[in-house]
Amino acid sequence: RAKSEAEARELALVASRTQHGVAICNADRQIEWCNSALKSLTGLGPDSTLGRPLEVLLALQFSNGQLVADAVRKLHLGQGAHLEGW
Repeated sequence: RAKSEAEARELALVASRTQHGVAICNADRQIEWCNSALKSLTGLGPDSTLGRPLEVLLALQFSNGQLVADAVRKLHLGQGAHLEGW
């Protein structure tokens, strides 16, 4: 248990310091946590980001509907999605 907690702390540290936007979502794909890079990329503050469905956030930020649809499909399958060009 201590090892998994240490790994979780390490992961959180990396996610919080990367220049890439990172979001952690619940089973309904609502954002429960996001790093400051995601907030900067979207221009949304924490109150506007947390609890918002990730699909809505993606649709607001990307004009390429197919890119968003592919990412949403992966999320529905429980996979991670990597999007560039934000």
